Order: sequence, then structure tokens, then C-alpha cells
Amino acid sequence: MLIPLLLMTVMPTQSRTPVISTWENLKYGMFIHYGMSTFDQSEINDGKSDPSVYAPTALDVRQWIHVAKMAGMKYAVLTAKHTAGFCLWPSGDYDVTKSPVKTDVVAEFMKACKVEGIKPGIYYCILDGHNEGGVKWDAKVDSGYFQLIEKHLTQLHTRYPGIFEQWIDIPGKLSPEQRNTLYELVKGLDPNCLVLMNKSNWDHPGTTMPEGAWPTDLAVGERNQPPAQHNPHMTVDGKTYYIPLEVCDTLEENWFWVKGDKPRSVRRLYDLWQTTVGRGANLLLDVPPDTTGRIPESSVKRLMELRDAVRHPSAVDRK
Repeated sequence: MLIPLLLMTVMPTQSRTPVISTWENLKYGMFIHYGMSTFDQSEINDGKSDPSVYAPTALDVRQWIHVAKMAGMKYAVLTAKHTAGFCLWPSGDYDVTKSPVKTDVVAEFMKACKVEGIKPGIYYCILDGHNEGGVKWDAKVDSGYFQLIEKHLTQLHTRYPGIFEQWIDIPGKLSPEQRNTLYELVKGLDPNCLVLMNKSNWDHPGTTMPEGAWPTDLAVGERNQPPAQHNPHMTVDGKTYYIPLEVCDTLEENWFWVKGDKPRSVRRLYDLWQTTVGRGANLLLDVPPDTTGRIPESSVKRLMELRDAVRHPSAVDRK
């Protein structure tokens, strides 16, 4: 039986709370796409790669977060499970413990964030080639797989306390009841964690709530800029909620590291930062580690150039 939204015991906020205010003041964060897709070079992944394919040669999670800190970022979001279904923590399923490098990446990420003073976020994808038997965009999540999702999110929010932002990607595959259940699950384990349901086809972020994205604490503009008059007040079922906007985009062209990909120009990245932050949204910029398990030096260099451009806008080449 579907649970009507009005019967939910936990709901997104209707006003700007201290937790939301803290998130808004972060302004700039690092998205970290890393996992099986880094190694088999398939972003939308069928989940069939053997765990041995995941084999970083110099994994250094602390380097990722130190780079974020140096770049002026205030938070970071790690893809703990992407479309391959491969978990970067010991989930008891298709995970790092079955690979040549058994490091609990989520644990190291959380530890590094604490040391560097960076707010940690976790990304979890519902579309899952491994656990759904292939890439099934239109298939609804069955009860067996949903139980696994609940298990995974429970593990993440009990073993790794302090997650500040929980991304749930491709939530349209979930029923309204399932989305409500996951929202309440996360909030029950950590009331201060902000849940983000990402609908990547949200063409006009911050104006309307797309079907399949509710309930959510944050709105998303995936490669979409905020409207000039961005308004975080959104109406859902006749009630107005305070849902601030996060824009996610990439340092390079791809989300995961791809050999030969290069960072975008400083001017292009500065314009992205200025438009996003200047219109009252947060910018979550994706900076993928390569197969060594480190962020490449070319990416580090470009991030530092962007940092300098933000500090000294008049020096940015406008050509």
C-alpha cells in the first residue's frame, strides 16, 4: 500500500533551517566520481566486470580531499556506488573486499574529510547493472533489490556517522512509497543529513519539482545553470518548501576519468562558478581520480588556477 505524503512523519523543511543555512554557506564542493567505471571505462555500467578489474596502483584518498581543501572547496561527495553496483565499502556484496586493493574507500574518505575540515557527502545510485541484471532505465525496483538498497544505506549511515549530504541518483525508478521509505531511513539514522533525489532531466532547476524526485531536501541542476531569479521556495501538493539548489558539472568533459580527457579552460570554469554561486546555488564540481587512485596533476593545476581566478576575477582572460 502506498503511504500518502501527508502521513509521512519526516518531511523536507518549509523554512530555512540552521542545517540548510550551513549547507548554503558551503557554496563550493568536489564531486568525486570513482569506482569500477574508472577502470573499465564504462560510465553507464552493466556491472559484469570482475572485481579484479578494480586495481588502483597508488590509491590516495587523502590527496583527493587535500586538493579540495587547497582549491577552496568546503564539501565533497563520493560515488560510493554508481551504476556498476560496485561498492567502495565492505558491503558484503559486489565490493572492494573482492578486489586486489581492499581499502575501505568510504572510511578513508570520511577520515580525510574530518582531518581537512571538509563536509562529507555520499552518492548512491539506484540504477545498478550488477544487481538489476543489466542497465534497466525503465524498470521499477523490485522488493528484493529494494531490501539491498535499504541495507546499503543503513550500513553507510551507521558505520560512517556524520554524512552531511546523501545523493540518491535515478530515484525515478523507485515508487513514491520507496522514496519516502529511503528518505525516512536516512533521516532516522541522521536527522542532520540532507537528502538529495537527483532527476538528471530537470531542465529548469529551482522552478518546479519533477515527478520522481520527491521527497528531497535539495534541488539539482545537472549541467544546468540556475535561473537568473533563482527562488528556493517550491510548491509541492499545495505546500511550500525551502529547497535550495546544487548545480553539478565537470572539470573535464566526462564524469569518470577517461584517458586523454583534459580540463576545461579557466575562463569556462570561472564562468560556471560565477553564474552558479552568483545566483545563489552551490557548485559541486566533479574532479575524477584516475586509475592510480589519485587526482591527476593536470586537474590539480587547473583547480588551483580556478581558485586564483575566483580570488582575483579581474585577472581572468575574457577572450
